[in-house]
Amino acid sequence: MRYSESTLSQLNELLPTRSDLLANAGLRCVLECTNTTSSGAIEHLTHGAGRRLGLLQHSLQNVFRLLPPTAAVPLERDALNDVQVNLHAFFINLVGLFDNLAWVFAHHHGLSQFLSKPLSVGLFKSDFQKHLPTPLRELIGSEELSNWHKTYLKNYRDALAHQIPLYVAPSVIYERDRNDYDALEAERAKLEQEWQFDLAADVREQQTKLEHPCFSFIHSFAPGASIGHVYVHPQLLADAFTATSVTNAFFDSWQAQA
Repeated sequence: MRYSESTLSQLNELLPTRSDLLANAGLRCVLECTNTTSSGAIEHLTHGAGRRLGLLQHSLQNVFRLLPPTAAVPLERDALNDVQVNLHAFFINLVGLFDNLAWVFAHHHGLSQFLSKPLSVGLFKSDFQKHLPTPLRELIGSEELSNWHKTYLKNYRDALAHQIPLYVAPSVIYERDRNDYDALEAERAKLEQEWQFDLAADVREQQTKLEHPCFSFIHSFAPGASIGHVYVHPQLLADAFTATSVTNAFFDSWQAQA
């Protein structure tokens, strides 16, 4: 479905502000290096979290450029592939950002029990959270953020890395047009079987007029595999806000432990 005019207005308003939030959070990663003497923490601040925030900003802008919320016709295949490449880049760096922040904390505070077991390091891991300062632990452990991580971030990350990658369909057919589209498809198939390819091409042209750009993404279509179709533009803007909110909350308290 197309976005409403009010939604389009909100998306256009939020894109530059969320982009600026990501840029400012990336800058803060560099500035916070003065608050630690740990080379490991500095590496994860600059080459880890800092780089990822820059890539999140770039990927966010690219998705909006390649698939404008105002698009009226489906994208060409190459453009659609580029949308998915940037969606994948955004998502994997979103996940990695939180891991980098956890590594910063572990290195800065010399948490050897975690540094010796890399798989135990993570802001969303319960044993690790016990060491976080109270304000950060309460934010990460809040019902809203915990549910977001469990049902969305982890689910879609695992699919992207190990199972079915995130996918934006080439086009969508509105329900009101489905019968007409299917009838044209049957006619086109019949014409191709009869080797009447010019007429089949004309029918295909009629079908394209019933196709609309897809503004959502998913991974597996299997029942229960995911939370279903997610709208690209509002979700990425929301994720950008979550990323910067957690990053800034982390820097506001990372010098302390529980």
